[in-house]
Amino acid sequence: MKTIDVQREIKPDISQIPQLPSLTGLRFFAAILVFLYHSSAEHIFNNPQTSENFSWLLSNAGFVGVSFFFCLSGFVLGWSSKPHDSLKIFWMRRIIKIYPNHLATLLLALLLIMWSGPLLPGGETTSGLIPNILLIHTWFPDPYVFISLNGVSWSLSCEMLFYLTFPFWYRIIKKLQGNSLWWIAIFVILLIMVIPLTTNLLPKYPLLPWRNAPTYPYWFTYLFPLTRMLEFILGILLSQLVKNEDWIWDKKTPAIILFLIGYSVSLYMPELYQYAATTIVPIAILIASFAVADQRGKNTILKCKIMIFLGEISFAFYLVHRLVLMYGHKLLGEKRSFDTVEAILLLLIAALISFILALLLYYFIEKPAMRKIRSSRKEHTLPSVTRI
Repeated sequence: MKTIDVQREIKPDISQIPQLPSLTGLRFFAAILVFLYHSSAEHIFNNPQTSENFSWLLSNAGFVGVSFFFCLSGFVLGWSSKPHDSLKIFWMRRIIKIYPNHLATLLLALLLIMWSGPLLPGGETTSGLIPNILLIHTWFPDPYVFISLNGVSWSLSCEMLFYLTFPFWYRIIKKLQGNSLWWIAIFVILLIMVIPLTTNLLPKYPLLPWRNAPTYPYWFTYLFPLTRMLEFILGILLSQLVKNEDWIWDKKTPAIILFLIGYSVSLYMPELYQYAATTIVPIAILIASFAVADQRGKNTILKCKIMIFLGEISFAFYLVHRLVLMYGHKLLGEKRSFDTVEAILLLLIAALISFILALLLYYFIEKPAMRKIRSSRKEHTLPSVTRI
C-alpha cells in the first residue's frame, strides 16, 4: 500500500509565486507621505508663506498614502494567497501581523496622554478605549472614538474588516477571467468615485472638534470600513489581472508621472474627492505596473536591500510617527513655530526618532510574533478542512 506523506502533500511551492520586492519598497514611500502630511498639520514654520505652501502641498499626502496601503493590501493578499492555507491560519497570521504593534503603540499613546494630556479639543474620552483595543473604532461616527488615542490606528480597524472578508472576495474574484475582471475593476473604481456624492444625504452637523467640517461626510468617505473596502477589493482584482497576464503594462516612469499628475489634480478638488476618488486610478496603475516590472525581472532601485528593509519596517514607522510629531511638538511648545532651517531639522529629528522606535517595534515585537506564528504553524502538519 502506498503511504502518503501528508506534510509533503500540503507544503507550498513558494517558488511558484514570484516575489514583488518593488511593492515592498513602495510601502516606505507611502509611509513617508503620511509622515509628511502629519508634519504639515503641525504648522511649525513661523514664516507664513512657507507654512502655507508646505501645508497646501502636502495636504493630500496622507490620503494618498493610506489609499495606496489599502489597495496594495488587497493586491499582496490576492497575489500571495496559497490554496493550502486554512482560514484559521490566514486570519491568525494577519491578526498577529498587526495586533502586537497596535497594542504596543496604544499603550504608548495612553502613557503619553497620562504624562502630557490629551490632544483632541475637549480631551480624550474613555469611550474610545475598548473600540480601539478591539479595532472597531471606525465603525462609530464619533470623533472621540474613531480618531482617539493613537489616531493612525483607524486604518487598522479597516484592515481588520479586509482580512475577515478576504477569503470571501478571493473565492469569487479568482474565478473571473479576462473582460469580467476588467469590467468589475472599472465598476469598483466608479463606486469609489461616486462615494463623495452620497454624502449629500448625510447630516451636516455636528462638526469635527479640530476643524470646521461636518463629521458624518468625513467619517463616511474617509474612515468607514465598508467604504474603504472598495480600494482593497480593487487591489485583489488587480492582482488577478497581473496573474492572468491581462495587465501587461510595465512602464514605471510613466506610471510615476501619472501618479504625480493625479496628486497635483487632487490638490484642487473638493475635500471629499481628495481622499480616494481623484487618485485611485493612478495608484492602481502604479501598483500593477511595478508588479509586472518585477515579474519580468526589470531592475529598479526599489528592489535594493535597503529599500526592501525600509518597506518592511514601514508599518511600525506608520504607527509611531504621529505620536512622535504631536507629542514632540507639545514638548517644545504646542503653538510654537520655528525658522525654516530649524523646522526642517526638527522634522528630520522626528523622522529619525520614529525610525528608531519603528526598529524597536519591528525587532522586539513584530518579528518575534511572526516567528512564533510560523513555528506554531510548522507544528501542525494536518490541513484544516476549510480553505481560502
